[in-house]
Amino acid sequence: MANATLRDLRKKCHLLFDRMWKSNEVSRSGAYIWLQGAMNLPSEKAHIGMFDEEQCKKLLHVLKEKRIADLKQKGREHADRLKISE
Repeated sequence: MANATLRDLRKKCHLLFDRMWKSNEVSRSGAYIWLQGAMNLPSEKAHIGMFDEEQCKKLLHVLKEKRIADLKQKGREHADRLKISE
């Protein structure tokens, strides 16, 4: 049974993870395939509800790094578009 800390970590993971597919960045199934790769897990174990605290903390770190990389990429694309329109 999950304690309060683990439940809170899982909620935070889902909040960030679900943004990926709910924003249409990728399909829901695509997001779970990404999760398998990011966490190096087989499909049957790639479920946040099955994660322990260590796995949740790792996923939060990976998701935050992914978000930073995505924002940097969008910034570069925006800058490139501005150069083209000048």
